[in-house]
Amino acid sequence: MESKRGWLKQSFGKRLNAIHSWNAWILLLLTITGIVLSIGAIRGDLGIVRVSLKQLHIYLGVASILLMILYAPMIRKHWRQIRTRRNQRANLVFVLALLVGWAASGVVLWQFRHLPPALNNAALLIHDLLTWVGVPYAVYHAISRSRWLKRQQRQDQAAAAVKPPAAQPAAAPPVA
Repeated sequence: MESKRGWLKQSFGKRLNAIHSWNAWILLLLTITGIVLSIGAIRGDLGIVRVSLKQLHIYLGVASILLMILYAPMIRKHWRQIRTRRNQRANLVFVLALLVGWAASGVVLWQFRHLPPALNNAALLIHDLLTWVGVPYAVYHAISRSRWLKRQQRQDQAAAAVKPPAAQPAAAPPVA
């Protein structure tokens, strides 16, 4: 219970940053496991490991859905925070559409035994299309964002180097 209170006590920005970081790591692992699962040439070679890898992919997908649930109460405040930044709003809408699409199609694929084959085929097509769009976009986002952060850090360091040190009060003359 203490960890939950700790999460709630964190500032909005820290919680948002934590969700963003966890989402990035989960997306990376989902990408790796998804690529390995999709390579038809190694399906026979993977054998029993393939079943475990598929289960890991499902668990990671569920974790991703849980992150979306954690983010849901924060959407309104986040949207207001970026109200003047059209590019960030467009990015948020795009990423949320990707995540919701992946989650919905992933749940259908996970529950394939209980659903009609036509729905499973449509879900697989959607899941694959979102992957072909979303993964390159995530890579681009990670690279461009890290460059932006590094540039921002260099600018902050340069500004700190140029800034004169705080004026020290003049020392009182020695008393004789």
